[in-house]
Amino acid sequence: MINKIRENSSLSALIVIAIILAIVRFANPPKNILCYDTFGYYIHLPARYIFDDPGIRDFKWVEEINKTYKNTPTYYQFSEGIDGQRVIRFYRGMSYVLMPAFWAGDFWARISGAPRDGFSAPYTNAIWIWGLIMNLIALWFSRKILLRYFDELVTTLTLILMFLISNLYFFMGYGSEIPHVHLFTLLTLLIWFTIRWHDRPNIKKALAAGLTAGLIAASRPSEILVLF
Repeated sequence: MINKIRENSSLSALIVIAIILAIVRFANPPKNILCYDTFGYYIHLPARYIFDDPGIRDFKWVEEINKTYKNTPTYYQFSEGIDGQRVIRFYRGMSYVLMPAFWAGDFWARISGAPRDGFSAPYTNAIWIWGLIMNLIALWFSRKILLRYFDELVTTLTLILMFLISNLYFFMGYGSEIPHVHLFTLLTLLIWFTIRWHDRPNIKKALAAGLTAGLIAASRPSEILVLF
């Protein structure tokens, strides 16, 4: 039994980290995850799919949402448009990453009777649960990448140190993981798809790497440097 654990020490470490993350996250769920910068990244979704106002020509519904849920003390997430409408200053890419959680929250709100406004409890719960899933995806592929080049011991120690010493533990466990953890996940996937493409180039792997790189750049344009 001990030998099996040693042979798969990186997997054991990953499982322990996943359990710790789940305990911390469920014990301390974010009270208002859709606030400040996250509000700017996310609001593209309810603007388009709930209020049918992607151009924010009617700012009253934004003010009503903020009055109800206290998302932001100022509206720095918006700029004035040429026609007097408000323009969302945050790039749309992160909203695509959050879309699965948005639709899961919308379904949850529909069956539970909660307000279908994009910000009620079903939506916020779906967002942070999706964040936890993204955390685990990132760690899983980090392990796969490390094992391509290093042995079990080095991979295990790297995962533990990366989790405990970097700011990942804070953002994964207590802080707002948007966009930090989601970008970490996308960057990990980009590295993995690139490795796989070099192993045996084909169109599917190229498309996977290209789509991931596009989401990264559309979420935070400065991250386009990863292409170099």
